[in-house]
Amino acid sequence: MAGVGEGTDISPQYVRMNYAKASDLPKYLELEQSVWQPFFKGQIESKNTSQVTWRLASLLMPAGADLPFNAITADGYNTLGEAIATSTAWKETPEFPDFTTLNEVHDKNRI
Repeated sequence: MAGVGEGTDISPQYVRMNYAKASDLPKYLELEQSVWQPFFKGQIESKNTSQVTWRLASLLMPAGADLPFNAITADGYNTLGEAIATSTAWKETPEFPDFTTLNEVHDKNRI
């Protein structure tokens, strides 16, 4: 599992799970790690977000094209209110990365 906050003493009290259905799972996982991971790392380290960790994983079992998701991200927060908020709270609106390529292999997302 790739992530931000690994190897630290950060242990979030609440985790929001995000489920994704990727049409090209290897490419999707690569893009999550090269696009989203550095973005969240910067936002978390600068304390521009209430989010304290970010993790990425792929579903190994069960397997099959009929499953509603094949990848998971887990966003860690210190309070329940932050975890259930409809969007991540930013102190200042960040400059988001270009999602064009990521969206090409990302079919669905559920929280």
